[in-house]
Amino acid sequence: MLQARPAPPNSEPTRQASMIGYLNDFHLMMIAPALAPPVFLLRRPAHGQAEGTVLAD
Repeated sequence: MLQARPAPPNSEPTRQASMIGYLNDFHLMMIAPALAPPVFLLRRPAHGQAEGTVLAD
């Protein structure tokens, strides 16, 4: 009767690390859409206007 070989010593840390990476992907997919809309609200300064200057009325 054949006996199964024992798992290599690094199999458990590898399994845990892959699960943590998998869960981190879902966290990133949850946070990224929340951060993306503010980027689309930013504008470039008007032509000829230097950064940090305010136009007077």
